[in-house]
Amino acid sequence: MAVVPRQNAPSKKMIWQYWIDNGIQRGLDDTRYDNACDFNVCVCCGRESSKLERAHIIPHSLGGSNDVSNYILLCSKCHRESPDIANESALIEWMNEQPTEMESMLRLIQQEMDKYNKETQMTVNEILIKETFSELFKKAGTHGGRHSDATKAYIIREALKKIFIQTF
Repeated sequence: MAVVPRQNAPSKKMIWQYWIDNGIQRGLDDTRYDNACDFNVCVCCGRESSKLERAHIIPHSLGGSNDVSNYILLCSKCHRESPDIANESALIEWMNEQPTEMESMLRLIQQEMDKYNKETQMTVNEILIKETFSELFKKAGTHGGRHSDATKAYIIREALKKIFIQTF
């Protein structure tokens, strides 16, 4: 297979549109597909970035083509950490296993609440946490297919208030 020069890489807009049209069929889970719906959001972690990078699914160095179907838009951190394997499913599986920004945030909140629970000998019901966040996100709007950082921060503050009021 001939190696195509990198300067023939498709535009970010072409890559983005490809994943909007083909994300689910290519194996992206729903969360990643939702991330792909915003041109400035990393498909893997969900972080917003105006400097997303064109990442080869099968690396260029291992014979990957410059066809739009062999690219995905990732932030620099996810691009750096992604597997460099001559197997398409390796990258897709890896992305689907990575926590999204929201999942990481919820995990951090849970850790903080667990610390608090240890100190106070009280427990907070995990179901209550999930239901509270779900209820608040249903009342929040999106911009460009995603919740803004300010919306997320507000939801976290409100959720913590509600959880503590209902728990104590």
